[in-house]
Amino acid sequence: MDFVELEPTGRNAEENVIANEENVIYSREENVVVTTISEEASLGDKRYLIKLTLFTILGKGGFLFGYDTGVISSALLLIEEDYHFTTVEKELIVTITLACAGVFALLAGPINKIFGRRKAIIGSAILFGIGSLILLAAKGFNELLIGRAVVGVGLGISSMSVPVYLSECAPPSVRGKLNTANQISITFGEWIAALLGGIVSKFPFGWRILLGAAVLPAGIQLFGFLCSLPESPRYLLEQGRKDEAARVLKMIRQSECTEELNEMTAAIDAERREKSQSVFVGIGRKALIIACGLQLVAQLSGVNTIMYYAGSIVFSSGIVQEKSSAIWIVLGIISVHFATSFIGFVTIDRYGRRPLILISLAFTILALWILSLGTHLNYRFEATVDFKRSSCQNLSNAETFLEPTVCSDCSKLYGSTCGFCEDGTSGYCTTNCTSGELWIDYCPANKASIMPVIGMLLYLISFSPGLGPVPWAVGSEIFPQSIRDTGN
Repeated sequence: MDFVELEPTGRNAEENVIANEENVIYSREENVVVTTISEEASLGDKRYLIKLTLFTILGKGGFLFGYDTGVISSALLLIEEDYHFTTVEKELIVTITLACAGVFALLAGPINKIFGRRKAIIGSAILFGIGSLILLAAKGFNELLIGRAVVGVGLGISSMSVPVYLSECAPPSVRGKLNTANQISITFGEWIAALLGGIVSKFPFGWRILLGAAVLPAGIQLFGFLCSLPESPRYLLEQGRKDEAARVLKMIRQSECTEELNEMTAAIDAERREKSQSVFVGIGRKALIIACGLQLVAQLSGVNTIMYYAGSIVFSSGIVQEKSSAIWIVLGIISVHFATSFIGFVTIDRYGRRPLILISLAFTILALWILSLGTHLNYRFEATVDFKRSSCQNLSNAETFLEPTVCSDCSKLYGSTCGFCEDGTSGYCTTNCTSGELWIDYCPANKASIMPVIGMLLYLISFSPGLGPVPWAVGSEIFPQSIRDTGN
């Protein structure tokens, strides 16, 4: 079966239509080159496809992005057993990775243009490996902060470089599937992080294994790009290295691919002729508003916050008494999250982007309402604290803190050595309880305990098929070719 690129006509002349007898795929092209791509040429070397999938997606693409998102949820619970960090310090450990990733994602465009896609990905793998080793050997807050920052730099560069490399090197017939698989691998990485968290939750310093294990996929990708995967042929053409680009394209397609090479050359020449076009004017501005708006909604809906603090949400709800149990419950929740991500894979092309994201958004709003209401009621229904005893550490300086009102305040205000003595309906903060009283370092369950967990589960089920993949799919499709790199 052949794929035939047709010349567009009429008012949609900007649209480049690729059709075969089974389906039609639309993408914006301002300079149309008519080509016929045989199925054999479009599939290319199957061995190369396997290496491309292994060393990009499963090496350090979406998988490691998901792993880093999921691992901190379990690691935070386990770190508290060894280091009694303040709330601000824990927040910094979490957010420093996001901050560094955001900054270097913006810088990834110039880095890719100057050094190439291959070197950018190799550099990000090295940085991620170094950051993971720092976390493995961390002795306190400063080392954890530095390690998480270095990991964030690697993530930022990789998150922008890997999709570009995939789109430029993968055969045309499988580009969409590979990019969608990259998104599914994010949830798979989150699932692996939760599973490993449950396994090491009883180990001494198990959080070191969790944070340090990320060096393995980084090492896999580093090995793959150093030994097996070439530079992107499109980047080589941009640098004027046409003969080298032809050799690389022949190697990865297992054919001469003269037409594909000419098409790349024509597209690059067209971009250079139209380099004055900006993403901030005309159709570029409209596309930018839509793409950025969708990403903004997806990120501000709280997916990162929920993933980072999933373990803490479960443990603080009171439905479990051990942190390891909370981590295993999170594994179950993320398993559902991983499974429902395939819904988007199946439905995104069948039903369209708009219906999928509208349905996802409606149920996400409902889930967040259940989660927030449950958290509020959980706090309201907690057993009250009548008084405090001087036997608890730091209680001699209690005047400098807010007076405790509910059981969870004991550990928040006085550290993990301080617990709650329960006598049925109320109690006090202390390290010792009198006969007949139960000393606990967690909040006992109440009638609202399950609500936050239900809200979190419904949120991830709602987010996975729509708000997860749709913004990325729309962002990769909506920009004209001449400004697609800048827009993305």
